[in-house]
Amino acid sequence: LEDCAVDGDVLSRGGLPDRPSHDCGGDGVADNDQYRLVGCVAVDFHRVGNHDKPHGRRFGGHDLPDPDRRRELAAPSVELMHCRWRVQQLVEHIRRRILPRRGIMANDDEILITLGAQNALYLLTSLLVDENTRVAMEEPGYPDVRNIFQLKTKNVALVPVDEHGLTLTADVGNANIVFTTPSHQFPTTATMPIERRMALLKLAAARDFIIIEDDYEFETNYVNEPCPALKSLDDKGHVIYVGSLSKSLFPGLRLGFMVGPKKLIAEARALRRLMVRHAPNNNQRTAALFLSLGHHDTLIRRLHRAYRTRWEIMGAALEQYFPASSQLPSFGGTSFWVKGADDLDSEELAKAATAKGILIEPGRINFGRKNPPKNYFRLAFSSIDEKKITAGVKLLAETMNDAQS
Repeated sequence: LEDCAVDGDVLSRGGLPDRPSHDCGGDGVADNDQYRLVGCVAVDFHRVGNHDKPHGRRFGGHDLPDPDRRRELAAPSVELMHCRWRVQQLVEHIRRRILPRRGIMANDDEILITLGAQNALYLLTSLLVDENTRVAMEEPGYPDVRNIFQLKTKNVALVPVDEHGLTLTADVGNANIVFTTPSHQFPTTATMPIERRMALLKLAAARDFIIIEDDYEFETNYVNEPCPALKSLDDKGHVIYVGSLSKSLFPGLRLGFMVGPKKLIAEARALRRLMVRHAPNNNQRTAALFLSLGHHDTLIRRLHRAYRTRWEIMGAALEQYFPASSQLPSFGGTSFWVKGADDLDSEELAKAATAKGILIEPGRINFGRKNPPKNYFRLAFSSIDEKKITAGVKLLAETMNDAQS
């Protein structure tokens, strides 16, 4: 179809019948009630910080692919994706049931289903980052997203975190992309207060950079009133929100989502199609049905009760056997970030603890700088019998003392 319309993501060429809005890109999102021309959608990898070509579309002050370039970049095939099931759309239930709890309002075409949050982060990096892009992220922070960024650019600034999360250093102000986990910083569990959130958004508006907000444990706040998501406070269009259902349902499900401007989501959907086509429809429909019947809400309430009990027990056990080594997470979550003595090697401790049936995660991998500290580790409790927590923490302390003696 050489003269197909490529000013959008749809085929509006004559000769195809009109139809009701059934068609979707694998996640139940209709494409303007017309046949979606996936074959004429391609991703232009001139992204943030590259202004040498007139692309004509903007997001957060940065360039997005020009529709006029799609034909020359697109694969020659055209796929008319037809999805008749619209009663239990996962996108609709995320929009109506999950996002409002984080204060986020979005349209269906501003939401994209992904294969977990990490898939969303990879899609965003592929679209928005090139070798000239300056990225700022937390240190310590999520190692996989650091590696994803470093595949595209060497300009990744590691910004220290404090008890309130990401600090607003000069590296943040000079970045094109800022990655943060404000609600429950990974791995320190710090929660960014509202004052710093507003300061970060003000800085983004002044310096014209994009914020990628990873709200990876948004359903595990069982301690205090939830702080609003950065996305819900953003009235300038600088925040892209990433979430996941894997934490609340089960990790093997691999269903996540991103929320952003319509044009960015259209490009991400096109790129997703080239990578994995779409998330398995049976998984999407099952998850949508689970949400629609209210089972997810019931599950979250049960998880909160169970996690709260385990959180309190582990916090008390750490205070007893690892005094002043960890800070009780104000958000809740599913883990503690523990700092051992300066001479502790947490990787050696992990080996010794594993031999005794205790699993910990050494913290070194979460640091991107050279010569990272070895005395940090994560201790999780989401799947541990509450009756075993205190005894396990005591045994871990004894194992550490033996290793250091």
